Amino acid sequence: MAIPTIQQGDFHVNGTFTCKAFGGANESIRDEDVSPAADLATGKMRHRFYCKFAQDTPAAITIPIHGVFGATAEIVGVEIFMVTAPAGGDKKVTVDVQAGNIGAGYASVLTAAAEYTTSETDREVISAGIDEPDLADGDSLVVVVTPSGSTGTGGTGLHVTVIVDEKPI
Repeated sequence: MAIPTIQQGDFHVNGTFTCKAFGGANESIRDEDVSPAADLATGKMRHRFYCKFAQDTPAAITIPIHGVFGATAEIVGVEIFMVTAPAGGDKKVTVDVQAGNIGAGYASVLTAAAEYTTSETDREVISAGIDEPDLADGDSLVVVVTPSGSTGTGGTGLHVTVIVDEKPI
Protein backbone atom coordinates (compact mmCIF):
# COMPACT_ATOMS: atom_id res chain seq x y z
CA MET A 1 0.00 0.00 0.00
CA ALA A 2 1.33 3.41 -0.93
CA ILE A 3 2.00 6.00 1.74
CA PRO A 4 -0.22 9.02 1.07
CA THR A 5 1.37 12.41 0.60
CA ILE A 6 -0.49 15.14 2.43
CA GLN A 7 -0.26 18.73 1.20
CA GLN A 8 -0.97 21.31 3.89
CA GLY A 9 -2.34 24.59 2.50
CA ASP A 10 -3.04 25.58 -1.09
CA PHE A 11 -1.70 23.58 -4.02
CA HIS A 12 -1.31 25.13 -7.48
CA VAL A 13 -0.22 23.41 -10.69
CA ASN A 14 1.05 25.47 -13.64
CA GLY A 15 0.34 22.98 -16.36
CA THR A 16 -1.72 19.83 -16.76
CA PHE A 17 -2.77 17.78 -13.75
CA THR A 18 -3.54 14.11 -14.42
CA CYS A 19 -4.34 11.25 -12.10
CA LYS A 20 -5.75 7.71 -12.26
CA ALA A 21 -8.51 8.48 -9.77
CA PHE A 22 -9.84 11.58 -8.09
CA GLY A 23 -11.58 11.14 -4.75
CA GLY A 24 -12.50 14.75 -4.02
CA ALA A 25 -15.18 15.77 -1.59
CA ASN A 26 -18.55 16.87 -2.98
CA GLU A 27 -17.53 20.49 -2.37
CA SER A 28 -14.23 20.16 -4.27
CA ILE A 29 -15.63 21.23 -7.66
CA ARG A 30 -18.22 23.96 -7.31
CA ASP A 31 -20.43 25.59 -9.91
CA GLU A 32 -18.22 28.70 -9.98
CA ASP A 33 -15.17 26.48 -10.72
CA VAL A 34 -16.57 25.47 -14.12
CA SER A 35 -15.90 28.11 -16.75
CA PRO A 36 -18.83 29.23 -18.95
CA ALA A 37 -16.46 28.52 -21.85
CA ALA A 38 -15.96 24.89 -20.71
CA ASP A 39 -18.30 23.67 -23.48
CA LEU A 40 -19.28 20.49 -21.64
CA ALA A 41 -20.85 17.75 -23.73
CA THR A 42 -24.60 17.49 -23.12
CA GLY A 43 -24.16 13.79 -22.38
CA LYS A 44 -22.29 14.76 -19.21
CA MET A 45 -25.12 16.83 -17.77
CA ARG A 46 -28.56 16.22 -16.33
CA HIS A 47 -31.38 18.14 -17.95
CA ARG A 48 -34.21 19.27 -15.67
CA PHE A 49 -37.69 19.56 -17.16
CA TYR A 50 -40.62 21.24 -15.43
CA CYS A 51 -43.55 19.52 -17.14
CA LYS A 52 -46.61 21.65 -16.49
CA PHE A 53 -50.33 21.29 -16.96
CA ALA A 54 -53.03 23.80 -16.01
CA GLN A 55 -56.82 24.06 -16.23
CA ASP A 56 -59.02 27.04 -15.36
CA THR A 57 -61.87 24.79 -14.24
CA PRO A 58 -60.76 21.25 -13.41
CA ALA A 59 -62.39 18.71 -15.73
CA ALA A 60 -61.77 14.99 -16.23
CA ILE A 61 -58.83 14.57 -18.59
CA THR A 62 -55.84 12.35 -19.32
CA ILE A 63 -53.18 14.40 -21.06
CA PRO A 64 -49.58 13.65 -22.10
CA ILE A 65 -47.00 15.99 -20.57
CA HIS A 66 -43.56 14.47 -21.29
CA GLY A 67 -41.71 11.88 -23.35
CA VAL A 68 -38.27 10.40 -22.64
CA PHE A 69 -36.18 10.08 -25.79
CA GLY A 70 -32.75 8.43 -25.86
CA ALA A 71 -32.21 8.97 -22.15
CA THR A 72 -32.79 7.63 -18.71
CA ALA A 73 -34.77 9.86 -16.39
CA GLU A 74 -36.02 10.24 -12.87
CA ILE A 75 -39.12 11.97 -11.54
CA VAL A 76 -37.86 14.14 -8.70
CA GLY A 77 -41.04 15.99 -7.76
CA VAL A 78 -44.78 16.30 -8.33
CA GLU A 79 -46.46 19.47 -7.07
CA ILE A 80 -50.07 20.57 -7.30
CA PHE A 81 -51.90 23.72 -6.34
CA MET A 82 -55.20 25.43 -7.09
CA VAL A 83 -55.67 29.18 -7.24
CA THR A 84 -59.04 28.74 -5.51
CA ALA A 85 -59.41 25.57 -3.44
CA PRO A 86 -62.68 23.59 -3.33
CA ALA A 87 -64.93 24.89 -0.55
CA GLY A 88 -67.72 23.33 1.49
CA GLY A 89 -69.23 19.92 0.89
CA ASP A 90 -67.33 17.01 -0.64
CA LYS A 91 -65.81 18.57 -3.78
CA LYS A 92 -62.23 17.56 -4.58
CA VAL A 93 -59.82 17.17 -7.48
CA THR A 94 -57.74 14.00 -7.74
CA VAL A 95 -54.49 14.12 -9.73
CA ASP A 96 -52.47 11.08 -10.77
CA VAL A 97 -49.24 10.92 -12.79
CA GLN A 98 -48.77 7.78 -14.84
CA ALA A 99 -45.95 6.39 -16.98
CA GLY A 100 -46.08 3.96 -19.86
CA ASN A 101 -43.83 2.68 -22.61
CA ILE A 102 -44.42 2.03 -26.31
CA GLY A 103 -47.47 -0.19 -26.68
CA ALA A 104 -47.81 -0.75 -22.93
CA GLY A 105 -50.53 0.61 -20.68
CA TYR A 106 -50.03 3.44 -18.22
CA ALA A 107 -49.52 2.87 -14.49
CA SER A 108 -49.29 5.34 -11.62
CA VAL A 109 -45.83 6.45 -10.50
CA LEU A 110 -47.21 7.93 -7.27
CA THR A 111 -47.56 6.28 -3.87
CA ALA A 112 -51.20 7.44 -4.08
CA ALA A 113 -53.06 9.86 -6.31
CA ALA A 114 -52.94 13.39 -4.86
CA GLU A 115 -56.22 14.90 -3.69
CA TYR A 116 -56.89 18.63 -3.50
CA THR A 117 -59.84 18.85 -1.13
CA THR A 118 -61.72 21.39 0.95
CA SER A 119 -58.98 20.86 3.57
CA GLU A 120 -56.46 22.78 1.42
CA THR A 121 -56.37 26.57 1.26
CA ASP A 122 -56.12 28.74 -1.84
CA ARG A 123 -52.72 28.33 -3.57
CA GLU A 124 -51.50 25.75 -1.05
CA VAL A 125 -48.87 23.61 -2.77
CA ILE A 126 -49.13 19.90 -2.06
CA SER A 127 -46.43 17.41 -3.02
CA ALA A 128 -47.31 13.92 -4.16
CA GLY A 129 -45.26 10.93 -3.01
CA ILE A 130 -43.32 9.23 -5.80
CA ASP A 131 -43.28 5.43 -5.77
CA GLU A 132 -41.71 4.66 -9.18
CA PRO A 133 -39.36 7.54 -10.08
CA ASP A 134 -37.25 5.82 -12.77
CA LEU A 135 -38.06 6.30 -16.44
CA ALA A 136 -36.42 4.84 -19.55
CA ASP A 137 -36.09 5.66 -23.23
CA GLY A 138 -39.54 5.53 -24.83
CA ASP A 139 -41.50 6.18 -21.63
CA SER A 140 -44.13 8.87 -21.63
CA LEU A 141 -45.93 10.60 -18.78
CA VAL A 142 -49.59 11.55 -18.54
CA VAL A 143 -51.49 13.56 -15.96
CA VAL A 144 -54.92 12.20 -15.03
CA VAL A 145 -57.34 14.73 -13.50
CA THR A 146 -60.59 13.56 -11.87
CA PRO A 147 -62.89 16.07 -10.21
CA SER A 148 -65.55 14.60 -7.92
CA GLY A 149 -68.14 15.46 -5.32
CA SER A 150 -71.72 16.68 -5.49
CA THR A 151 -71.90 19.39 -2.83
CA GLY A 152 -69.92 22.55 -2.25
CA THR A 153 -67.93 24.67 -4.68
CA GLY A 154 -65.30 23.16 -6.96
CA GLY A 155 -61.95 24.93 -7.08
CA THR A 156 -60.44 26.79 -10.00
CA GLY A 157 -56.99 27.29 -11.46
CA LEU A 158 -55.49 23.80 -11.20
CA HIS A 159 -51.71 23.67 -11.72
CA VAL A 160 -49.70 20.43 -11.89
CA THR A 161 -45.90 20.37 -12.20
CA VAL A 162 -43.91 17.17 -12.68
CA ILE A 163 -40.16 17.68 -12.30
CA VAL A 164 -38.06 15.28 -14.39
CA ASP A 165 -34.27 14.98 -14.49
CA GLU A 166 -32.95 13.35 -17.67
CA LYS A 167 -29.47 11.99 -18.21
CA PRO A 168 -28.73 11.40 -21.88
CA ILE A 169 -27.45 7.96 -22.83
